[in-house]
Amino acid sequence: MQIKKVLFASLIIISLIFVSACISSDEEEEVNTTTPPPESYYLYVTIDGASTEEVGLSEIKSLEFQNITATMVKKTGAEIETSWGGTSFYGLMDHLGISNISEVTLVALDGYQKTIDYTQIAAAILAWEDETGEEISEEDGGPIRFVAPGLPSNTWMQNLLEVQVTTQ
Repeated sequence: MQIKKVLFASLIIISLIFVSACISSDEEEEVNTTTPPPESYYLYVTIDGASTEEVGLSEIKSLEFQNITATMVKKTGAEIETSWGGTSFYGLMDHLGISNISEVTLVALDGYQKTIDYTQIAAAILAWEDETGEEISEEDGGPIRFVAPGLPSNTWMQNLLEVQVTTQ
């Protein structure tokens, strides 16, 4: 019986040593290495797979600003009322001189892609402000989010990196 107690106590001590070795008191702050900082953010716009334009965050912010309220419909059917500030997606395309667009493919920083018929996104914006008027942080899907009222939430793109435009 005495041997079992010693063996049990030894096992507990070894377990505690192992667990404490796995936990570091000098934990480094988690750094998100997939999201570029806003000051170096560029949205890449590729036209018909040929030419690519880099549009800086400051250029996007210089376009006409608008606030919208949109209902995000989750795949569960839940509806969430949201507010955003940014510029019209159509406005950016006009600014870049791109016309006769048939569809766009949106690409997020993590590689997620979604292709959408251009006529479906007339109300879409490139949002950089949330409902409080604060800039959207990288951790919350910024610096640019694609917000598409009337479309399912899987078309709303966080950490938007590239727009691939197909013209007619």
